[in-house]
Amino acid sequence: MTIAIIISISGQAWARDEAGNLRELRVGDTLQEGETLVTSDNGRVELDFADGLDPTMIEGGQEVVMAPDLDVEQPVAAEEASAQDEDLEALLTAIDEGEGDLLEDLDATAAGAGGAGGEGGGHDFVRLARITENVNPLSYEYGLASLGGIPEVEGQAVEEPAPEDEPDSFPTVDTIDLDGDGDTVWESALPEGSGGGTLTTSGTFQIDTGTDLLALIEVQDAEGNWIAVGAEGSTIAGEYGTLTVNLDGSWTYTLGQSIDHPSQGETGEADQLADTFAVRVTDDDGDVSAPATLTIDVNDDGPVASGDAVGQIAEDGSVDIDVFANDTAGADGVDLQNGIAVTTAPTLGTVTYNGDGTFTYTANPGAEGSDSFSYTLTDADGDTSTATVTLSIAADSTPTVAVADASVDETGGL
Repeated sequence: MTIAIIISISGQAWARDEAGNLRELRVGDTLQEGETLVTSDNGRVELDFADGLDPTMIEGGQEVVMAPDLDVEQPVAAEEASAQDEDLEALLTAIDEGEGDLLEDLDATAAGAGGAGGEGGGHDFVRLARITENVNPLSYEYGLASLGGIPEVEGQAVEEPAPEDEPDSFPTVDTIDLDGDGDTVWESALPEGSGGGTLTTSGTFQIDTGTDLLALIEVQDAEGNWIAVGAEGSTIAGEYGTLTVNLDGSWTYTLGQSIDHPSQGETGEADQLADTFAVRVTDDDGDVSAPATLTIDVNDDGPVASGDAVGQIAEDGSVDIDVFANDTAGADGVDLQNGIAVTTAPTLGTVTYNGDGTFTYTANPGAEGSDSFSYTLTDADGDTSTATVTLSIAADSTPTVAVADASVDETGGL
């Protein structure tokens, strides 16, 4: 005989037959006479007794035997179904003592599962909530509001808890050299340079704002001022050149002048100076990143001296030689008054520097053959270059005497 139908389950519930066998219940299952409804500690089950009354709710941790007297057709009187004063007193005493079965301390109800409902009768039931709290000494709270028979309201709106905010992200910026060109420019590419290399280098800042949006890019100029990058991009003055930055994080550096590098006698990658720029970003909720540093290496340029060859010099002669005419001063420049000097003297003559990029060579008396000397260029920051001048001196000439034909007069006259 069917006693009730399961119309909703929260948690888990089982039906136990008289032999002790358990079957797990699902919505739509029926409970038969003699079976015991068992609910999990945190579960609850709604039963329909097909009596035309509201469904009956069985709370968690309960065992209810399905008997014919549960299937009632008429509401019971309020004085029979409601919890009376003596019942409440017995219940509270049992709860305080923590012993025995609460159901044994109550009078049997006229109908329904467990305790009775409110004054109006029916299958509404008494709920007793005992909440254990970790206090010292041990104490309990009793939820007795349901004794008044407040019915469950179907379709009642339940307020969903507000979703937790995601953790605030913090922006970062990095200046990694992704294209591998070393972020390097060359003095030699300047108009007055010795040639080769490039005046520009470019790249892109690596910016991460997490779940936020990028609001601002700033770059520090050579004077320490933070310059905000505008919608059309901005150009920031560095110590040796300019940095142009766009809102997408791309940038281009252009070298604008020669530099007095520290290492004398070294050029190119062996002698570099850095132009640096601090960079920071701000996200749309105002978080500012730690600054990153963009470093541009500037390679040194130096002079280039080129050798000269002078044609034949007359015996005991001299010649002026413009050695600087085919030389390159480099980006740092060469002072013609003091930046050119003889480093190896000639052996067959003498050489004098004239202070204007020219030398005067004078052959020694009677000298002939090949001779040479070396000179060195020194630029403004001490870089040097050396070249050799070669000369050819004509062979020594032999004096000749010209004798005219003559006749002798036998008388003694010519």
